[in-house]
Amino acid sequence: MRQVHHACLIRSGQDWSETRGAERTMYVEEVEPVLRRGMKFLRDDGEGIGCLANRNVRVLDDEGVAP
Repeated sequence: MRQVHHACLIRSGQDWSETRGAERTMYVEEVEPVLRRGMKFLRDDGEGIGCLANRNVRVLDDEGVAP
């Protein structure tokens, strides 16, 4: 087991369900893709830079749709 001298927990919550128009478009087209790529990197290759674990969770409604 790897010894950890320093640890950091980052938890972020975002609710874009109330956004519309240009604000929603900007998030979906510009921000979210970069966020997903970064989260995927940390999940798949993060150990090399000291990331012990990464989990991206998305909340869905009863129909399985993100609000």
